[in-house]
Amino acid sequence: SSSPVSCWPAWSRSPACWRAEVTTLANAIRDAASRLPGDAARLEAELLLAHAMQRPRSWFYAHASDVLD
Repeated sequence: SSSPVSCWPAWSRSPACWRAEVTTLANAIRDAASRLPGDAARLEAELLLAHAMQRPRSWFYAHASDVLD
């Protein structure tokens, strides 16, 4: 019998663990906002991601369910 694949620690994850971690654009923004301080955390998360992805913030609303690579 084969042993289960270890998905911890994160830096040593095998390809078998990669599919289990599907992140949508909306989830990425929500997660980033939860890590930022202040009342404008969501706005800051969107602005940072917009800059990194070279997209306008409005694009996120049209593509919220897109899966990030």
